[in-house]
Amino acid sequence: MTGCARDVFVPGSRRYADPATYLYSPEQWAPRRADFCKLVGKPADAAEAIEQGKEELHAALTQLDQTLAKALPDDTGAVRLDDDDKLVIPPLSAEDVPGEAKELRAEPAGMLPFAPIASLLIELDVRTHFLDCFTHAGGRNQARSADLKRNILSVLIANATNLGLSRMSEACGIGYDVLRWTQEWYVREETLREAHAGPLLSALE
Repeated sequence: MTGCARDVFVPGSRRYADPATYLYSPEQWAPRRADFCKLVGKPADAAEAIEQGKEELHAALTQLDQTLAKALPDDTGAVRLDDDDKLVIPPLSAEDVPGEAKELRAEPAGMLPFAPIASLLIELDVRTHFLDCFTHAGGRNQARSADLKRNILSVLIANATNLGLSRMSEACGIGYDVLRWTQEWYVREETLREAHAGPLLSALE
């Protein structure tokens, strides 16, 4: 038997899914290619992109050589070569933010009402019904309890904030087993993809 652990994938699993499923298919990529290349400032032709990368690397290395040539070994805070010709890269110093900028930033922030993330997601579901995309792994005909949307939202927030299901259970009062079961049976890779590509994407357009 040949192969290794990373060659085995579990259908429907989020943790053990095939990484290739996260990529666009050639049919999906074709209509998006021009816009993406324009966005990142790269040519669509692979050979041209490689040449552009080489030119950018050469320019960056030339600039680095000039910087190192000007720096002295005792230039504290500068990128330089030390006495042993080893590259020294000091940590970046924090930039001072003018007091006027801080006040200006705080002014619009203070005008916005505080909205808990759960309330925002509930309002979004009212407008888009994106939570309906989270269907049971056993099929769409499975009965949905009255608390299911609440449980799905709790799982989504726990994952999005890296809070974890255990701490979310403590914070919201929903049993850990309930959140774990909801994640396994409803918050799967395909349901997340459907919610993002369907109602949520339409709401952003």
